[in-house]
Amino acid sequence: MSALHRWSRCLAPGLWAVALAGRVVAAPEVAPGDEAFFESRVRPVLAEHCAECHLGGKSKGGLRLDSRASTLAGGDSGPAAIPGDADASRLVRAIRYGDPDLRMPPRTRLPPDAIAALEAWVRRGLPDPRTADAALPTVSAAKPPDGAGSRKHWAFQPVRRIAAPAVHGASDPVDGFLLARLQAAGLGFSSAADRRTWIRRVTMDLTGLPATEAAVHAFASDERPDARERWVDALLSDPAYGERWGRWWLDVARYADTNGQDENKVMANAWRYRDWVVSAMNADLPMDRFLVEQLAGDLLPTAGVDEHVAAARRTATGFLVLGPKLLAEQDKPKLVLDVIDEQIDTIGRSMLGLTLGCARCHDHKFDPVSQREYYALAGIFRSTRTMENLAFVSKFNECGISTRAELEAIAAHAGEVKGLAARLAAVEREADDALRASWSGALPRVLVAPDDASLPAGLRERVAAARRGTNALASALRGLADEPDAPATVARWQASLASDGPVPGWRGAGFGCRATNALEIPVARESGPRDWTLSAWVRMDAVETGGDTRRWLVSRGANEWEDGHLALVIDKDRPGALANAGGGPEHVVAAFGKAGILKAREWRHLAAVCDARHLRVYLDGTEVAAVPMPGRVPAGKGPFVLGRRPDGYIGFRGRLDSVRLDQTGLAAEAVGRL
Repeated sequence: MSALHRWSRCLAPGLWAVALAGRVVAAPEVAPGDEAFFESRVRPVLAEHCAECHLGGKSKGGLRLDSRASTLAGGDSGPAAIPGDADASRLVRAIRYGDPDLRMPPRTRLPPDAIAALEAWVRRGLPDPRTADAALPTVSAAKPPDGAGSRKHWAFQPVRRIAAPAVHGASDPVDGFLLARLQAAGLGFSSAADRRTWIRRVTMDLTGLPATEAAVHAFASDERPDARERWVDALLSDPAYGERWGRWWLDVARYADTNGQDENKVMANAWRYRDWVVSAMNADLPMDRFLVEQLAGDLLPTAGVDEHVAAARRTATGFLVLGPKLLAEQDKPKLVLDVIDEQIDTIGRSMLGLTLGCARCHDHKFDPVSQREYYALAGIFRSTRTMENLAFVSKFNECGISTRAELEAIAAHAGEVKGLAARLAAVEREADDALRASWSGALPRVLVAPDDASLPAGLRERVAAARRGTNALASALRGLADEPDAPATVARWQASLASDGPVPGWRGAGFGCRATNALEIPVARESGPRDWTLSAWVRMDAVETGGDTRRWLVSRGANEWEDGHLALVIDKDRPGALANAGGGPEHVVAAFGKAGILKAREWRHLAAVCDARHLRVYLDGTEVAAVPMPGRVPAGKGPFVLGRRPDGYIGFRGRLDSVRLDQTGLAAEAVGRL
C-alpha cells in the first residue's frame, strides 16, 4: 500500500513554497490594512537596506528590527521608534540625514520612497505581524490580495504531522479523518461493499480498467485474511497502474505529441517522456526524485550509474521541452525567453500551485511572488540550454540520449555502409568502362550505315559530319556511345527521325520541334555539383503570344522547381536560362535578355553558362543577361531533353541544331567560338 499512500499526496506544493514565502509562524494580531501596508511597503525596505546589520539575529549597536517588540526596545541609544510620532523617533531622524551624527544607513541615504514608507509605518503605530523569533526573508515580498495576507494561506504553512482523529468505526487513519468530518455533519459511512463490488471498484480506481470476470470470481473465492492487501499489491504491480495514474501527471505537465502552436510541430520523441512517467509510477519513484529528475536529470551525478538509468534521467527533462512554445519565432533571443517563461509558468502550476508567470510583467497581485523573484528564477533557466540549437526549428528541441554501445554500433554501421558504397562505385565504374568500350565502335553502325543510299541526303551529310567530328550536334550524338542506355535512346531517335524526317538546320540537317515531340540526351552520371554550358543554334517558327509564352529548348529536371533543374529557354522574343540550386520556387534563378531581340524564322546562337557565382545568357556570342547564383547546380536527375520541358509541358515550335552540353562553365571568348 506504500505506493498508493505516497502518490495520494504527490502534488503537495511544498518544494519551494517556504523559500518563496519565508518562514511562517504564529503572528501578532494586526489590522488587515496595516498588515497589507507592512508586507508591501515596509518589509521590502527592511529586507533590502537593514538586513546586513539589524536582522536575522544581527544587532549592531544593540538594535534589532526583527519584530515590533525589538524595534520598540531599541538599542544602545534607546527606543528606535515611538509609535505615532515619526518626528520624535530616532529611526526616522536617522534615515532623514538631518543630523550629521545620526545617519542610517551610514554609507548611502535611502531612496525617497523608502524613507516615506518607514515614516508612514511609524505614524500608523508601527504595525508588525512578525514575532520576535521570525527570520525576515532576504528577498522582497509581493503585495497580498487582502487584509489577511496571502502568506497565511494553508498552502504556505509548514507541513506538520497531525494525529488522526480517534473515531469509533474507523479502520485506518484515512477513514478516521473522513468519518470525523461526516459525523460533524450528522452523516456516516455507507454500508460496506460486498467482495465483488469491492474488487471492481478497486480495480477500476487503480488501473482504470474494469475487473475481468475471472478476477472478480477469484477474489470472491479468496478467503485468506489478507486477501484485500494481496489484491491491492497485485494491482499496484500491474503496468496499467502506471498508465492510469501517470495520465494525471501528463495532463499537468501539458504532455502532447505536438507543440500546439500555429506550426503545430510534431515532437517525434515525446513518447519517450510519456513512457518515463509511466515507468516512474510503476517503479514507485519517490516524489522528490520524480520532480528533481524532470528539472535537472541531466545534472545528476553519473559516476557508477548505469548508462540506461542516466539516459532515462535525461529523458525526464523532456518535461521542460514539451508545451505550447512558438518555435517559429524569428527573434531567437525572444524565443529563448518565451520558452523560459513557459517553463516557469508550468513549474509553478504543476509543482507549487502558483501562477508564477504573472510576475513576468509585475509583482503578483495575489500570490506572494515578486517580479524580482520571477527574474531570479528565470536567470537559473536562462543559464540552462534546453534546446540543442537554434538553427533549425525541426531539430532544436532534440538531444541525443544514445548509450556508448549504441553510438559505437551506429559508427560501425556507418563505416560498413561507406565501405559497401565504395565497392559499389568501383563496380559501376568497371561496368561503365566496359559498356563505353563496347558502344564507342558499335553506335555508328546501329544508328545508320554511312553508305545507305536510301537515306535522305541531309541525314547522310550528318552521318558523314559525325565521322569527321566537325558538326557539334553529330558529335553529341556520337557521345551517346558512352552511356549504358544508348540503345533505347537511339531507338527513340530513329523512330522520331523516321516519322518526321530531318529538317534543314543551320548547317546540314537539324531537329524539327513540333511542340509534341522531343529528343533525350543522356549524360554521364554526375558525382556532385558542377558548372554547365548549354548552347544551340535556334530558329523559332513564330513569336509566341498569349498565355504562357515561355518555351524550353534544352533542359534537365522535371521543371524549374526541381533541385538541379537547368534550362536554355525562350520567353516570347527574349533569350533566357533557368537554374535551381536548392529546390522549390524560392530557389529558382532566372536570367533573360531584353524583349524584341529575337525574331521569327531567324537562326541565332543561344548559350547559357551556369557556375557557382552567376547564370549568364549569351546571344550570338554576346552576353545579354547575368544574375547571381547561390552556388553550383546540384547533380540533376534524368537526361537532357530537346524541344520541351522534361515533364511534358508546352513544347517548342521551331528547329534546333548543333546542340552542345559542356560540363564546364565556358568563358565568353569560348562561347563566341561555338
